[in-house]
Amino acid sequence: MNLDHRSKHLYRQTWTGRQARRPFQREISAIANLRNPRVYTDVTGDFNTVVFVYDVDSMAEWEEAYKQYTSDSKFREKAQQYLEMWTSGRREFFRQV
Repeated sequence: MNLDHRSKHLYRQTWTGRQARRPFQREISAIANLRNPRVYTDVTGDFNTVVFVYDVDSMAEWEEAYKQYTSDSKFREKAQQYLEMWTSGRREFFRQV
């Protein structure tokens, strides 16, 4: 099986908040040009947990994209709507093998 077309890293952002809802996935993903974005919500574990996942080829790619979309005024305006719901969170990076 040839997996060369797959991204080599996965970025996951997990948070809990006052509400568990999809963080405007379409708008955020389109503005930030994210690859293969997915949103998961809790079924077990802590209530109101949201996991936002997308693919990157390298940490350097993520760092560059992060700089670009966090300086974009449309992204920041849209993101502010869901950032206010957070009470805690974390970022995780995984290498796909």
